[in-house]
Amino acid sequence: MYTYIDSEDNKVLSVPINESFWTKGGWDENPDIDNPWLGQGDNAPFDQEFYLIFNLAVGGTNGYFPDGDGGKMWTDDSTTAFADFNNALPTVAETWDSPALQIRSVVVTQDTSAGGSVSRK
Repeated sequence: MYTYIDSEDNKVLSVPINESFWTKGGWDENPDIDNPWLGQGDNAPFDQEFYLIFNLAVGGTNGYFPDGDGGKMWTDDSTTAFADFNNALPTVAETWDSPALQIRSVVVTQDTSAGGSVSRK
């Protein structure tokens, strides 16, 4: 299995498949979880095309970004936080020398509501 950026000529990761991903992920250790890929090849579920979607969220009024830190232009108790951010955007954008979204890592976590607790990076 491999990943690439933009074209298959630019491979950034190649992983040999020596066991099923179900086993590799440790999910086989929990007898309460059924293997949805039972009877398929070791590379399931990655034996078909899929996509990862990365999203960027800015803002919030839940206290995650403390008021007054880092030039935050809205307050958590503001009823117009979105408008406050939007109105300040031209000034903020001037500080972005080379804007880019860089992803340092991806974490895949199992939904614990199914009875599991496996997390892999």
